[in-house]
Amino acid sequence: IHTGILRLMHETTAVALAFGIFKDLKKEFVEGQPQHVLFIDMGATAFTCCVTTFEPGKLMVKSAYYDNDAGGRDFDWIIAEWLSAKFEAKYKGKLSGKPMENPKSVLKLLTAAEKAKKTLSPNGVKEVRIQLEMLIDELDFTCTLSAAEYEAMCAPLLARLRHPVEAALREAGLT
Repeated sequence: IHTGILRLMHETTAVALAFGIFKDLKKEFVEGQPQHVLFIDMGATAFTCCVTTFEPGKLMVKSAYYDNDAGGRDFDWIIAEWLSAKFEAKYKGKLSGKPMENPKSVLKLLTAAEKAKKTLSPNGVKEVRIQLEMLIDELDFTCTLSAAEYEAMCAPLLARLRHPVEAALREAGLT
């Protein structure tokens, strides 16, 4: 028996389908009362939003928009560059090079940045302490990043995420 591809769907539609099947089994959709759901996916390198409408046994994708150049990695880079600047300011005149120009240091900065981002993500977490051992020239570094500082640093990136969401809602005829 020859089997082939019957249909392709993008990842966000697959998520919506799984959501819809689960909710439909629980009888949470009402005939004649469409339920609109906005799915947002922030991957490492891209941002996707998809507006769907559900009724019993039905899924309709109303719109989907992307920013293929904005993802979680961009938030990591913002923190990594901030950490590098803080480190350079602390050890001004004592460094043989810049942390963002050294591959090992960049990896350490990005690892610490991702951990800080995840720590600051839950609502109510106000700050994170970041410790870097032997970042460059065998120098250690410790600092604190507040949620308010992080949000201010990320404001331009967060502003970019508004467009795909607003465009998807507008195309779907929703506010």
